Amino acid sequence: MDLKLRDKVFVVSGGAKGIGEGIVRVLAAEGATVVLIGRNETDNKRLADELVQQGWAVDFVTAELSDPSGCDAAVKDILKKYPLVHGLVNNAG
Repeated sequence: MDLKLRDKVFVVSGGAKGIGEGIVRVLAAEGATVVLIGRNETDNKRLADELVQQGWAVDFVTAELSDPSGCDAAVKDILKKYPLVHGLVNNAG
């Protein structure tokens, strides 16, 4: 299936496990650059490293999104590296 996501940037909150992980995998397989946000650095790194080894463009930011300052910091970190974001999947919670 071609969702025409190549060269698009997507952010997936709660992206390291469960449904979020599945979303990250599908977006990456469709050619998108995916930035996952999660609160557990180890889980984030595990998934990002696995998918990068498969040749997919995946990055991560570790943040506690239930805290407004965590949200602000995550957004700033992402926009510094990826100034144009095409989509957001808010899966955290």
